[in-house]
Amino acid sequence: MVRECIRAGKYHFSPIMIVEIPKSKGVTDEAAIRSSTSPVTDRLIQQALSLMLVQLFDPIFSESSYLYHPARSANPSRPYRP
Repeated sequence: MVRECIRAGKYHFSPIMIVEIPKSKGVTDEAAIRSSTSPVTDRLIQQALSLMLVQLFDPIFSESSYLYHPARSANPSRPYRP
């Protein structure tokens, strides 16, 4: 069912609810909470898209670019450790 919705362009990710969490000294942080019954489906689709996009775009990134390479450290002197 999910596959058919995606192929038809009718799948919509579940909305999120922004909640303010009070911290010390009157400061608040915002947290995003999924308001759906199927956050696992959303995450699965996001991961699948991420894998596809990495395979598509990783070969064209510059070798000196570390920001978007999933298997590289932002600091070239530090090796990547998964």
